[in-house]
Amino acid sequence: MRVLVRGRVQGVNFRWFAKTMAVRLGIVGFARNTQDGDSVEIRAQGTSRQLQAYLACLREGLPAARVADITVGWDSDKDGTEYHLFEIRY
Repeated sequence: MRVLVRGRVQGVNFRWFAKTMAVRLGIVGFARNTQDGDSVEIRAQGTSRQLQAYLACLREGLPAARVADITVGWDSDKDGTEYHLFEIRY
């Protein structure tokens, strides 16, 4: 799953929040800030149930953040990438 979270999500530990929630739910992938300065890109792999629960967490966000919009793509990675952990990319 590819998720783009827009709003006040950079500079408020949103990537760490995304990683913490992913690890709790058993999801693998990564989170990184985008260059536009107001969004975080997340790639996540897990079961449908795990990913739906993860989306609910991302929509709620954390107190310091303000999630304005979430765009979700359910396509698999075109290059066949399989993740083994959840990491924060810079």
